Amino acid sequence: MAVQYLKYNDKSYPIKLGHYSLRLFQQEHGASLEDAQKDMKLFQHLIWMALNQGARKVKQELDLEFEDMVDVLDECMIDFAVSIPKFFPSQEDIPEELKEELGKLEGMADGTAKPTSTKSKPKRKSN
Repeated sequence: MAVQYLKYNDKSYPIKLGHYSLRLFQQEHGASLEDAQKDMKLFQHLIWMALNQGARKVKQELDLEFEDMVDVLDECMIDFAVSIPKFFPSQEDIPEELKEELGKLEGMADGTAKPTSTKSKPKRKSN
């Protein structure tokens, strides 16, 4: 599968989750894709891997740092999570636990589901 794109700070960034990025993720963290869905710290590393492989695939320099991933996820977490299954050859390859979580996120993205928390969090100041 070709790259997907995430929009962050009015710029489109290529992302790619493939054998290479998933293998590196597993080697570095001893974790699976399902583990990343449950642990936000791991999810931060997963999007970092996807952005790096996407940039490599389209022969671009990535102008973000790992420390930027918290802000990228604040803005793009649902879009990133929803894009993950697009990198798999078929729906059957997606783990069941991930399908359930993605269904919830897709509902939030298209407005058919509401987030469970009603608390609003303060906005981050941009530098």
